[in-house]
Amino acid sequence: AYGADEIDSSVMGYRRRYRRGVFLKGGTALTRSINAGFSARSDDIGALKRMRSAALNLRSAFSPAHAVYGGLARSIRAPSFTELYYRDPATSGNEYLSAEKSLTYQCGYDFRKDRISADAAVFFRRERGGIDWVKIQDDPGPWRAEKLRRADVFGLETRLGSRNSGPGFAG
Repeated sequence: AYGADEIDSSVMGYRRRYRRGVFLKGGTALTRSINAGFSARSDDIGALKRMRSAALNLRSAFSPAHAVYGGLARSIRAPSFTELYYRDPATSGNEYLSAEKSLTYQCGYDFRKDRISADAAVFFRRERGGIDWVKIQDDPGPWRAEKLRRADVFGLETRLGSRNSGPGFAG
């Protein structure tokens, strides 16, 4: 893939960042009830170093309606133009930012029956060099885009859905 991110702003000026990348994705059935998947990506984005990310996952269905799954993913995010270049009296970008990196572990339960679907997953994300807007207490200066040394995040994701069908349904 090849493309460019571009902005022409009265505050940030004209900016263009070229990007090119390769993405691979695949999977296979290990048994009748266990599936494995993977993805890998390599990107060159502007002046940033080559960025690589990947993911592995397993899913086991122990009945037609019930399954458990787990995965491991390495993610990378390039800083936005706002984080790099935006400046006003309240905020100040940082043109020296590099990409943030994280490693995420996730496991969950998935339910699908008739028109109802639900899932719940717990995850742990270890982030290195994350980017956030920082304000020093009692400092009258602006919020600054800065690199965070480390952030560990535990979380829970849930989803509940229904699928309607029949005449007049457009969804």
